[in-house]
Amino acid sequence: NLDEIVGHCVAGNREIAHRAMEVASEAYKQSSIRSRKERAAILNRAADLLEQRASLFHALAVREAGKSWTDAVAEVREAVDFCRYYASQSIKAEFEKRQSLGVIVCISPWNFPLAIFLGQITAALAAGNTVVAKPAEQTPLIATEAIRLLHDAGIAPAEVNLVPGDGPNVGTALIAHPAVAAICFTGSTRTAKHIARRLAELGRPAIPLIAETGGINAMIVDSTALLEQTVDDIISSAFQSAGQRCSALRLLCVQEDVADELIKILRGAMEALRIGDPSRIDTDVGPVIDLAALKNIETNTQRLDQTAKLICALEKPSDNGNFIAPCAYEVRNIGEVEQEIFGPVLHVVRFAARDKQNVIDQINNLGYGLTLGIQSRIDGTSDKMARNANAGNIYINRNQIGAVVGVQPFGGHGLSGTGPKAGGPLYLYRLSKSKLPSASRTILPDLPYNDHWKGSSIVTKFENLPNKFVTAKNAARKWDMNPDRENIFETLFDKCGIEDRVTETASWKQLNRWAGELASPTGETNIYLFRGRGVILSVLKDHAEIMKACMKSILTGNSFIHISAEASPKNLKVIQKTIAEYSGLSDLIQFHCVAKNSQILNIIKTCLFDALIVDGLASFAQDAGRALVLREGPILPIISPFDGLDRYIHEQTITRNIAAAGGNIALLNT
Repeated sequence: NLDEIVGHCVAGNREIAHRAMEVASEAYKQSSIRSRKERAAILNRAADLLEQRASLFHALAVREAGKSWTDAVAEVREAVDFCRYYASQSIKAEFEKRQSLGVIVCISPWNFPLAIFLGQITAALAAGNTVVAKPAEQTPLIATEAIRLLHDAGIAPAEVNLVPGDGPNVGTALIAHPAVAAICFTGSTRTAKHIARRLAELGRPAIPLIAETGGINAMIVDSTALLEQTVDDIISSAFQSAGQRCSALRLLCVQEDVADELIKILRGAMEALRIGDPSRIDTDVGPVIDLAALKNIETNTQRLDQTAKLICALEKPSDNGNFIAPCAYEVRNIGEVEQEIFGPVLHVVRFAARDKQNVIDQINNLGYGLTLGIQSRIDGTSDKMARNANAGNIYINRNQIGAVVGVQPFGGHGLSGTGPKAGGPLYLYRLSKSKLPSASRTILPDLPYNDHWKGSSIVTKFENLPNKFVTAKNAARKWDMNPDRENIFETLFDKCGIEDRVTETASWKQLNRWAGELASPTGETNIYLFRGRGVILSVLKDHAEIMKACMKSILTGNSFIHISAEASPKNLKVIQKTIAEYSGLSDLIQFHCVAKNSQILNIIKTCLFDALIVDGLASFAQDAGRALVLREGPILPIISPFDGLDRYIHEQTITRNIAAAGGNIALLNT
């Protein structure tokens, strides 16, 4: 009801934002010495208070954010889970060797104004930091109550500062303040890239930026899927929360053999949806957040009216609100879906059975990597598609929304974000740093070499380099899928006489303790795993650091390219040859000499790679950082020579409804 006043809020400004940063910076001197158990106890008290005050937050979620009661209840539950999960993570033995960073700026969205808002803040607090939080302009009231709750739980007011206001004034002032130690952001890809570029302009390109953005999320339905169950999953994935979820289904890919029948059932299910006032318990789809969102969706549906085939469009209610009727359109191919429409709009495309892998490739080529749904009762088919997909969260035979904290760590990569996953074990790692001194330098053995490998100063022509990165990308994909990768790694580095491989292998095994099957409800499995980023580009100077970066890259499933205007040392070239022999991939490790340093910056701006390793203390690092953020495409990480293995990987969660493909055999054992 646009005529109802829910509350009043005084917006902050640049001066207030700067003052909040100063207060949080001063408070950090005291809060950082608080024990991990004390911090965890406060967060658990906050969870208790959330449960006690749940009805207040339910009402605000409905009235301020336009959520249905079902969504409001789920949101409070998720906020509670974040508090308890990060509290439990912070007291684990693995976190004993970590220390806090300082002041964390948290910028949260309106579509999850409590869960994401508190998720960012509680993670920062659990890691021992102080916080300045900017909620979305549309939802300051629920954020205010959340901050009041944290203060009541025992967080000092100076440790968590709330600054409501708009992005151009408040947000810009916060990220530009010299005291900022890291930024947590959830919102659009465009805004995330703007933040990254602003940090680079300020000479701080390596500041931790955790960005969770959107995606053109797809679901693939083959001819073996149970269509009634599939349509139920489609309806919730595409239209729940009026389609205003980062994980919401945007692109439905249906095998042509069952497309007509599925579309018929889908149309009927859509017609049964009730649109209207979210305060009514029988409402399925409420309003979109504001008039600007409404106008944007309408502009896109008007375009689709001209270019696509309408499957179904419901009638808008007569209520006084920002309502958009859920609609579905059939498009000719995946390439027609060029951008995310953040609302209840579904695109449908048909594909032939022989093109299943091609569909995965086309979805990957969109550049996003958040959620993917797979509907198939053949495990081999779904496993192969999941293995080749770039999505951070893959859901098999169920809907693709509503990730549960600690059970389905959530977040993507590519244009969908930077990682690490919210509600996952690596989130606190990114908001902290190691207490341990920098690792000892790798000792490069004096290896034998022949005349061929002596020629390490041969300059690679600049015009030939882009293709070298393509071959490295293909090699990385094969290497990441190699089940014997760790054994090959140990063997080849043993042969090369590099002792540090023992340390790195131990670190990898330690990191992999987080991976595997997570605790799951009956009838479902959740597998959490690590995958290599792809091509790791090194522009390091120190030969020992180059070797260490190479080891970490190969161990974690990546390929490695080192670019320099100087000749590579002969022993590194021998290692390159040895790795090529043992892995069977001649392009897995590459060393290239270029004519001049200026060409390195052009390589960073234009070539295909997935992470950049640079010495953060070198003057070249700022130039490299600025070149990196000028690239089109996703935000790429800047890795230092001393970063842990967690910076070399992507996380992936695969959720499977095992009851859908014939039942849960595990129940027979109970």
